Amino acid sequence: MLGLTLVVGGCDQKAGEIAALKAENDRLRNEIATLRGEPGGVKKPETVPGKPDMTLAFNDLYMQRFDDNEFRARQRLAGKTLRVTGIMDGMSGESLTIYGLGKSRNVHMTVILEKSYAPKIQNGLAALEKGVTLTVQGKFGFDRMELLDATIMDNASGIPMTTEQLQALGQVAPGDAPPSTPPTPEKQ
Repeated sequence: MLGLTLVVGGCDQKAGEIAALKAENDRLRNEIATLRGEPGGVKKPETVPGKPDMTLAFNDLYMQRFDDNEFRARQRLAGKTLRVTGIMDGMSGESLTIYGLGKSRNVHMTVILEKSYAPKIQNGLAALEKGVTLTVQGKFGFDRMELLDATIMDNASGIPMTTEQLQALGQVAPGDAPPSTPPTPEKQ
């Protein structure tokens, strides 16, 4: 009788392993179908960037970067995730340029979009006009004053903007865009 119980227990264990393998197989099939765009694939939600270390208007970033002691400024800003609001000056491929007022002139910053995000919003980027106010979030490159692995953020929801949102923003005259209101800066 004892031997029979062990055999049955072994079968139950094998059945559990088989069920786990089947579940993993179904998950992988679903993932492949999603990547191929086939019906039956479940779309994963877009990844949402984490909360920024600081939220700044462009001129505030400029003042913190250049009007402060370089050592302190580097400690405070270098490699941090920043959310910055500025005016779009142009775009090229997977990057765009925003500007804001420095001490006495406009200062530009390059924003290099995240590689997985940029292709998803190409149509939306094409609809944008020079002069529209954008909020972008990415890692701050201190030496070149640039944002890396960035996304264009919707101020209201705090999530990356979609192609449709960017296209709608492109239809609004520069300066009249609803997302253009700068976010409230967070104190560090």
